[in-house]
Amino acid sequence: MDEEHLMHAVRYVWLNPVRVRLVEHPEHWRRSSVGAHLCGEDGGLVRVASVLDRYGAFAEFLSDPADDGAALRALRRSETSGRPIGNPAWIVDLEAWTGRILTPQKRGPKARVRFEY
Repeated sequence: MDEEHLMHAVRYVWLNPVRVRLVEHPEHWRRSSVGAHLCGEDGGLVRVASVLDRYGAFAEFLSDPADDGAALRALRRSETSGRPIGNPAWIVDLEAWTGRILTPQKRGPKARVRFEY
């Protein structure tokens, strides 16, 4: 996944409880690591260094209104289709690694394979 998609995905996941009005602030969601990242301290299940090293000031990162409509639509489309989001080269590498077809294929019924005897 490229850096921009990853940034949008991280923010999307952490802001989901706020977006669906389960809590007013993301750090109030009990099952989230937002609080640990805001404090800059590892928790029982979370190590904060990788996110803090990548995005710096976490409160600013979380409140950045950089998530545009296109990025959110792409994330939701990926979520409902079960297909990964990212640049095409990364998806091809992921297909090779997993042995699965992950790029969208032609829609509709698949051609039948006929066996010759």
